[in-house]
Amino acid sequence: MDTEYKEQMNQWSFIHLNFSSTKGSLQQVCSAIKSQILNAWDRNKEVFDNLSMIQNDRFHMIYSYQKKTENSSLSGIAEVLSFLISRMNSVYHKKVIVLIDEYDTPFIESLIGGWYEQIRNDLAVLLQYTLKDSPELQFAVMTGIQRVPKRIFFRTEQPEGLYCVMMHIRSTLALRKKKQKICSLLRERNSMQK
Repeated sequence: MDTEYKEQMNQWSFIHLNFSSTKGSLQQVCSAIKSQILNAWDRNKEVFDNLSMIQNDRFHMIYSYQKKTENSSLSGIAEVLSFLISRMNSVYHKKVIVLIDEYDTPFIESLIGGWYEQIRNDLAVLLQYTLKDSPELQFAVMTGIQRVPKRIFFRTEQPEGLYCVMMHIRSTLALRKKKQKICSLLRERNSMQK
């Protein structure tokens, strides 16, 4: 294979998260998010060898919280990915690429389930720490069916190097009903805020 991108192949470390399984109750969504992150940590476990004493304490604090997948909370999740990105950069001496499939599924599920306010801030902070505040990030790609609400995730402009891919879905009856319910919930929430 002789292309202009050949030199870039297999040159970057990356983190891949797939939030398509973050469906169901609040506990199921929180558990699925934490499991995705724990799997990313496990796939890159070698970067946690040879930690300094302070890094080791931080690792154990973050890891012990993440293992509690049975609780219905994402509080404390903010720096789990940024710590992994930092460690990968330190070990491999290259910036990291982050791929997040269906980033919006937990937000949609929480709107439908009626517990949007319980996870919105923690998820937004996780994405902000990972995508905006990580100097070791090369770039990120997020896929989903909703536009990225920049004002929620990023208090200023969209970070440089963040690429969003909106998926086009077939208009099945179930998807139309789900979209109608989401729109209805958003209208209701907006009218309550006025």
